[in-house]
Amino acid sequence: EAVTQRLPIWDRLAPEDPVPPNTLSAPLLDIARHCLRSDPKRRWTIGDIASRLNPAAAAPPPRQPIERAHMSARSRYLIPAALVLLLIVAAVAGLKVFNSETKARPEPTATTETTPPEPGQVENITAPENDQPTSNEKKNLDRVPDAPAPVQPKQPASVPVTGASGEDVIHRVIPDAPQGALDTIRGTVRVSIRVSVTPAGEVSEVTIDSPGPSKYFAKLAQQAAQQWKFAPGIATDWILRFEFSATGVKAFSAQAAP
Repeated sequence: EAVTQRLPIWDRLAPEDPVPPNTLSAPLLDIARHCLRSDPKRRWTIGDIASRLNPAAAAPPPRQPIERAHMSARSRYLIPAALVLLLIVAAVAGLKVFNSETKARPEPTATTETTPPEPGQVENITAPENDQPTSNEKKNLDRVPDAPAPVQPKQPASVPVTGASGEDVIHRVIPDAPQGALDTIRGTVRVSIRVSVTPAGEVSEVTIDSPGPSKYFAKLAQQAAQQWKFAPGIATDWILRFEFSATGVKAFSAQAAP
């Protein structure tokens, strides 16, 4: 098989012996034919192979006992060496044929598909250490909802107010942050906005007092702060603080220190 790159063809159930290919040259063809006998008793032995490879050694002329012993000892080493050499040559020839077939095969071309990011996708944001979520917030973050629900604007449960009554803020606007963007937050992102209020209660100027770790959420907070309305007659500066988390957005307000 190493020399011809195929096995002999024969019927394993039939009594006929396998027939090696005629392309094998002598003496390999003769040796292969006799070594592939179906009947083990008819197969050639090492001595038979040695006689075929070296016919002159099969019938040596009469010699002295010492010479015959010397020749027998030398043949005992030469015959295995010749068989080993023959096997090495056959193996090398088979490896060359196998390597040439392997090089001829085309290499498969690897294709890599890249999934484009979804529109409006926001990078993951990690809140500072002092803004890490509480135990209740961690439970909400670890809980995976069955289906994402749109975030509805929420009014804070309590709004701290300094130097004015709770009725000074008559219209609050919660930033419209997509749920996909909120899901990227680990903890709480806090943004502080300073607004200047006119005597009519309108916001006249908006500046970012503390942007937090994300410019994206700071921009949303700034846009929402521009739409706040206050009670007329309290012209002053206010600090609006927005807290973004995976569970939603909260807003707090307080008069700025003079």
